[in-house]
Amino acid sequence: MNRPWHSDVVIGAALLAVATVVGMAQVRAFVRGGGQPMFYQSYFEPAIMWTCGRGFVRTVNGPAPSVAAFLRTERDAISCDEIPLDAAATTDGLYQRAWLYLMLTVGTVWWISGISWSGLAPLFGLLYGATIAAAYGIFRIGAGRVVSAAFALALTVSTLHLQNLPHLRDYAKAPFVLVLVWLMWRIVTEQPSRRSLLLIAAIYGLVLGVGYG
Repeated sequence: MNRPWHSDVVIGAALLAVATVVGMAQVRAFVRGGGQPMFYQSYFEPAIMWTCGRGFVRTVNGPAPSVAAFLRTERDAISCDEIPLDAAATTDGLYQRAWLYLMLTVGTVWWISGISWSGLAPLFGLLYGATIAAAYGIFRIGAGRVVSAAFALALTVSTLHLQNLPHLRDYAKAPFVLVLVWLMWRIVTEQPSRRSLLLIAAIYGLVLGVGYG
């Protein structure tokens, strides 16, 4: 027999999948139409270095010309071969540590698909899908499954929502914030046992820590 939350998990997963596709398509269409996602791309040299096996570092004398052009978004893609093997690197002054998890996530995507800005479309899509799934969970606080799913789908095609998606650094916070709201609701409304409360608090801390960066 299905547990009461089984249907919510299925609906949430379906919304995640649909919204992920929508998010990917939106970012690609935005770029094709001449738009330029803005998320401080010039700061992503350590992500490139990490992807290429050099560690989470920056080059001492600045990136190679081709890498610099990539960071200025004048190029869509580069390869690790374009980074000189003898380029001196350092961790001194590495302010990007404040974005460590975002940088490593981008680096992981690049490690899989190659270093390119357009190659980040699946990451945009996944963040969008996670936001919609989390929003469904929040809608369920005060509404049934059908109404909550309808609201989540409306948010999926919201023009204002879609306009914010290309800004990766800022948009990446959205699913984490919504999950935190949902966890707080669980604590307030369900009056969990001490053990459950500690578990929820631990999950809250983990989500907050990862989301903060």
